[in-house]
This record gives sequence, C-alpha cells and structure tokens, in this order.
Amino acid sequence: MVSDGSAPFKINPVVERTPGSDRLPCRTTVADNKDPRPCLTIAGHDPFHLAGATADLRTFASVGVDGVSVLTALIAQTPDEFRRCIPADADLVRYQIRTVGERLGAIPVKIGLVPDRYVAKAILDTLPRRGTARAILDPVLSPSADPRWIFRDAESLFPRVDAITPNIPETETLLEASVRDLNDMKDAAETLGTKYGCSVLVKGGHLKGADADVFYHRKRVSVLPFRRADAPEVHGSGCFLSASIAAHTARGCGLTEAVRKGQAHTVRAFGRLRSIGGFPVLDCPAGTGRRNPG
Repeated sequence: MVSDGSAPFKINPVVERTPGSDRLPCRTTVADNKDPRPCLTIAGHDPFHLAGATADLRTFASVGVDGVSVLTALIAQTPDEFRRCIPADADLVRYQIRTVGERLGAIPVKIGLVPDRYVAKAILDTLPRRGTARAILDPVLSPSADPRWIFRDAESLFPRVDAITPNIPETETLLEASVRDLNDMKDAAETLGTKYGCSVLVKGGHLKGADADVFYHRKRVSVLPFRRADAPEVHGSGCFLSASIAAHTARGCGLTEAVRKGQAHTVRAFGRLRSIGGFPVLDCPAGTGRRNPG
C-alpha cells in the first residue's frame, strides 16, 4: 500500500481468533527431537544487521540452530549513530509471540531491545513459564552510539527470565554504582541476581584488565576468564553472546554449560572479524556450532 500523504499508515488492531491462554504451550522437549529446537529472538531491527533480531538469527545459525523472530521496534541507526526508534504495536508483538508458540511450542528465547512498557507487558503476557524453555535477556538499556536514549522497561521482565547478560555500563546503570574491577563485578552479579531472582552474567568486555565474565547462578558466583582478542570494539558483540547462550540451550545444554559454550563461541567469532561497509562484524559461518559447539 502506498500512502497518498493524507493520513499516516496504521496497522489495524489484531483480532484474536484463537481461544485459550496467551502463554506459549509446552509441546516439545529436546528429548522429543533428534534435532535441536528452534530459538526465538524478540528484539529490534537494526538496518545494518550487526545487532538486533537479524544478527541473532545469524548467530543461531552459527550454532546450528534454526531461528524465528519477533520485532519489538524499527530502528534507524549505524554502528556509531543512533537516530530513531519506533516501537512496534504491542498487540502485534503479543500476537506474533503467541503465533510462534502455537506452531512451535515453548522454545528458548533471547530478548533484546524492549522499547516501552507496552511491549514489555506484551512479552510478559506471552513469555513461557520457567521450566518450559530458557529465556535469556540482554538488557539494552541504552544504545552505545547515543547514551541519551534510555530504555528501562526491560527491568520488569528480569524476574521472569532465566538469565540477564548486562555489560559493564548496563550493570552500573542497574546498580547506580561504579564497577571498577573483578571484585566489583562479582558483587554486582550477586546483587542483581538476588534482587531480580534470576541468573546474571556480567560481561567484562568493557572493563580493561578484567579479561573475564562473572556468572551468578544458584547463589554461586563463578569467574569465567576469556582470551581478549586484539580487535576493535564490535557493535553487536553483546547480542552475539546472549543469542549464542540461548541457542546452546536449544541444543540441550544446561544454563551453565550454555554460558561457557556461548562465551567460547563469541571468542572464536572475534578471531574471524569481517567488514560490512567498513564496520567490523563478528563472523562464525553457519553451522560451526553444530560441528564444534563449545
């Protein structure tokens, strides 16, 4: 449809045609299938495909997992400039998630940008109950290209997901305190995990000299060292890690194993940087995870 300029184009309200609960039904398990379950990304659309839903789909494929997607927002940005964000219609987000669930059952979920409270409520209404499928949330609280944009509505989802994966700036925003070293990271992970009742992976990539992530899970804090690559800062690397974790749960890994394999997969991808329009992008060929998932 082409608008004649007389009125803005609007999406008609969703008409519910299927009776029953809004929650995703649990129909399949890893044991039911020889192949991994698909993985769902609920995230914004980055036109450069370096972050957001399309980047998550590429990451899922690199782990050997098929992906499906629900868009939460349309974004105008480059890796170094954030220009505009238009939230998706919350009813449409709710209906998309439910449609995926009706066909695929409860499958692992990676959640990215939550642009407003209406989209957050739509996700809450349809997120699988814990124990049916893993949900990993990468809290995009502010785009790295422009910290003036603030997205805090994802916090309402923290108690409902299995794990959150904040980087150092996001951890500092959530705590309203500085994170200066590895001890601060360990304290932060435990504080956030206790507050929100979920597992927490504090990513250490922004903290020079730490060369480790910190994982709080089941009231225990673990330090997960990584080999820091001699590479430039890469837009979307946090999306890659959280999507990789979700994809590894789809392959049957427990959460701790998925975190370790996701971290290793991300380190490998930093060793395979390529360029899109002069901007570096993490590169793991599709299916590399199937041959060597960790």
